[in-house]
Amino acid sequence: LEYRPEYANTRNEVQTRLLGTLAAQNRTETAFKRLAEVGKPWPTPLLTLYFDPTGHSLSGPFRTFWEANGGLATFGYPISESFGMLGNDGVVHQVQYFQRGRMDYFPELDGTPFYIQLALLARDEAKANGLLGKG
Repeated sequence: LEYRPEYANTRNEVQTRLLGTLAAQNRTETAFKRLAEVGKPWPTPLLTLYFDPTGHSLSGPFRTFWEANGGLATFGYPISESFGMLGNDGVVHQVQYFQRGRMDYFPELDGTPFYIQLALLARDEAKANGLLGKG
């Protein structure tokens, strides 16, 4: 969390850090390029939300979770498309980056509250900056 004195006495006085943006800053995969840059077709509006500020879309389980858990105010805009990423468990999971985090999809957990899990980007950032032990 970040204290923002310029927003004192408003609901924005304390904000979630843009950890997703920070974690994705050097990513160059196609999923991080604006849809227009890679020639992707315009998303179907009934199934997919498109965000012009970042040039990315949101659909499927990521959209469902995003909408049910605070949407733009909580996660910010999507800054990637969903894509497969190798997890610590050795399995490729669908993930999607947002300004304030990353969502990981576990289809085997559909129907439970755990089908989307939030990556521990704050922990990873603290470790990278020597603020946590190696454990």
